[in-house]
Amino acid sequence: MTLEEDILTRIVPDADAIERIDDIVRRLINRVEGVVSSKALEIPLMTVGSYAKGTFLRDPDIDLFLMFPVDFPREDMDSLAMEIGTGAIGGRRSYASHPYISGDFEGFDVDIVPCYAVDDPTKIRSAVDRTPFHTRYIKEHMSLIAKDQVRLLKAFMKGIGSYGAEARVEGFSGYLCELLILRYGGFRQIIEAAQQWRPGTRLRLEREAWPKLHDPLIFIDPVDPARNVASALSISAMSLFIRGCSEYFSSPDERFFFPRPREFVSIDNARRMIDDRGNRLVSVVLQRPDLVDDNLYPQIRKTEDGLRNLLQGQGFPVLDSTISVDGDVRIVFELQHDRLPKTARHQGPPVWVSNSKDFLKKWRGCAQEPPFLQEGRWHVYAPRRYRRPTDLILERFIKSGPGSSFRDQEPLVFDHQASFQESSAVLLTSLLDKRPSWEW
Repeated sequence: MTLEEDILTRIVPDADAIERIDDIVRRLINRVEGVVSSKALEIPLMTVGSYAKGTFLRDPDIDLFLMFPVDFPREDMDSLAMEIGTGAIGGRRSYASHPYISGDFEGFDVDIVPCYAVDDPTKIRSAVDRTPFHTRYIKEHMSLIAKDQVRLLKAFMKGIGSYGAEARVEGFSGYLCELLILRYGGFRQIIEAAQQWRPGTRLRLEREAWPKLHDPLIFIDPVDPARNVASALSISAMSLFIRGCSEYFSSPDERFFFPRPREFVSIDNARRMIDDRGNRLVSVVLQRPDLVDDNLYPQIRKTEDGLRNLLQGQGFPVLDSTISVDGDVRIVFELQHDRLPKTARHQGPPVWVSNSKDFLKKWRGCAQEPPFLQEGRWHVYAPRRYRRPTDLILERFIKSGPGSSFRDQEPLVFDHQASFQESSAVLLTSLLDKRPSWEW
């Protein structure tokens, strides 16, 4: 038995498991249909996603779509879908392109999602309207053997950390995995081909025209040729997959599919590693907004990028950063230094231009020393406003351009020593241990 055959025996649900899942889905559909009937409505239901396509691993999420007529008012559709979903499974209101219900049904995660039953995927009224077409396309074009190849690819991507199009991961979606198998024929073929991918690689199944796109990977949606199925894929997740394919191709190992539990760097060892580098930490703690992950993570990254630009613009080079999201949001920056001299040399205009007098007027009497000429330009040693990154962040947090849900917050900011006390081993490990999961 090959390694991949062995992996399949561990990830493909057996006949009993599939029968159990099918039975639970039937009961879920009956319950939702009962709620729909009680409201004197006729709304067809459709299962979509990996369960419906037969490409799921063990214990799949169950996605059930409420197929509303295209002339149904949007506001009424959303409110009715919330009533139907909560009436069937309870759950909680989530939001993507429009509201849907997430909950649990007999141990399975379930999403009940409203969409319009459009007859043309290029004329959708919301992003989820395409999903039924994706489900039908895969069911019509994919063999049973190919479905197991999808499962191998998904398990590999999950193992190395590049699976999932959600904002937290920015990786490969399940639908993209399915199209890759249709494009290349199997898991092994993708492993070999992906080693040649470069930013801007373009893929398609048919002879669709290439739209003008500039994503790291472009895979034309056979259902809607104007759309890139890989639009959510970041260059980081793509690069990780390319690296994983290269190393697996050279040395196949089950750890690519089933990585060992990660050993976390202790706080003491983290402090020692940073001290050995001669670098310094500063950390920011924010309250976690009540947002679903797909809305939360882009705002966190915007906040992280804004703070990085703020720090670097004021003389604190950022070498690395990482985030954690739990009861709160934490961002840790590794800096080249966390203390600056009292003054900074500031270059002014050439002596012969008219506004040089304005420069002299501004700085005479308020600089550390009088302005002086060097190579034809005025210079001055001006006092720094911010000598420590903690003061800078506290005073100019809102000016850094944080995500909208963080703009009214006052962050907690911790210096180098306090950052070790306030950071978890998990957070510090993500900053200091860059090994891929198969090397843990």
